[in-house]
Amino acid sequence: AQLTQPLNHRITIAPIAGDADCNGVPYEINDIYWTMQQIAESGAYGAGSTYFPTTAGDIDGNGKVDTNDLFDITYECALRGAGLKK
Repeated sequence: AQLTQPLNHRITIAPIAGDADCNGVPYEINDIYWTMQQIAESGAYGAGSTYFPTTAGDIDGNGKVDTNDLFDITYECALRGAGLKK
């Protein structure tokens, strides 16, 4: 039996926490960069003015990407880089 889906069917994938650049790999150096970029743009132009994804970079789930999220992503990257976490 062959499975088919209608043409208008959309698959929605939830963002991965820690994957601020939305490339499917959480907690890597690019995620640190994009989180810093989003924090800087939000500070300069106001919250919601940035086009970068916010839910993937919002690690603590408080509804905004801030320096707490940046610390969490950086810390997780450091643990993974040291081989202490996968």
